[in-house]
Amino acid sequence: MLQKKKRVIGVVCFVLMICITFGVYISLHKIDTSVAISANHSKMLVIFTDQNLTTNYHLANPKQKVNVLLYKQQMTDYPSALWIEKKNIFLFTTKDANGDTQLFQLDLDTKKKTQLTNQFRYVDYLRLDQNQQKVYMRVLLPNHRNFHLATYDLNQHTTDVWNSSEKDRSMVYFDYNALQNQIVTLTQSVKEDYEKVSRANETQTPLEPSTKQINLITIHDRKSKQISTISKFVHDLSFSPKGTKVLFTASDAFTTDAKNTLYQLDIKSGQYTSLFADTTSFSKLNQAQYAPDGKNIYFIATPKPFKWITDKGGRTVQVRAIYAYDIQTKKVSKEWFKEDGYINNFIFL
Repeated sequence: MLQKKKRVIGVVCFVLMICITFGVYISLHKIDTSVAISANHSKMLVIFTDQNLTTNYHLANPKQKVNVLLYKQQMTDYPSALWIEKKNIFLFTTKDANGDTQLFQLDLDTKKKTQLTNQFRYVDYLRLDQNQQKVYMRVLLPNHRNFHLATYDLNQHTTDVWNSSEKDRSMVYFDYNALQNQIVTLTQSVKEDYEKVSRANETQTPLEPSTKQINLITIHDRKSKQISTISKFVHDLSFSPKGTKVLFTASDAFTTDAKNTLYQLDIKSGQYTSLFADTTSFSKLNQAQYAPDGKNIYFIATPKPFKWITDKGGRTVQVRAIYAYDIQTKKVSKEWFKEDGYINNFIFL
């Protein structure tokens, strides 16, 4: 039994390390960027990797039934990206010549590609500030086990790592709200997390979640205020359009069949309530985000019955889809789906 639990936790940790360390040669291809999405419709960037290990960046609006391939490239490690429409600039993460995942910029008009960072081991979770000048990102510094929040200034071409001397608190996830000019962060203690993994392996008991902190940071003074603490396996979080609430998905157990639940946290009170959970139609819901108009909540989940696909490298994954939850009617609909690959993530632009 002990060996089984070690294998379970070890396999999960190995998969997480693959997300950080795996990378292949990238070849970028120019795609027509004249996108027929009306100005009054929200644009969503969907990052999808097909069975040939090509990562496709789709610009979409499910409600308007528009889907345009913005760019594609050979598979990176975990792909993160942004599109700045006014400048027609594509920001993305991929490995550099040293094998570290860095931030890159591609001018879609001139096709010029520029490496923007070089000092990190890993970069992901890109967010753009209200002036479209700074990129917020999660980074891993050399000789660090914990992730930090950092910014890259697109005008000054400078990088700023917040609390770079911190060696224990790790950035699990974050989101930015342009209206309030604030950041919400999900952090945990690396020491506590390692201790609980070791204890689970040694005692043959289920893995317990480390305590997560949800903090609110005001940009102008970088003051951080703790909103809530959560003892669950929290996967992600995101702001509501007005910046008054936070969505997060979590489970109570660290198992492959654990049920995920979507929660809504009130920033003022620090209290959270459940909205809905995995159903007989889908499971493993995660990455929930409000649509910009606040009327729907979009999320990724695995449709039932499960469909497995195998990529050209021999790896098998379950096909996922993007769903929408109508807040007023409480109905869920499948909005974006491709069965020949895997949806990595999506973001409203």
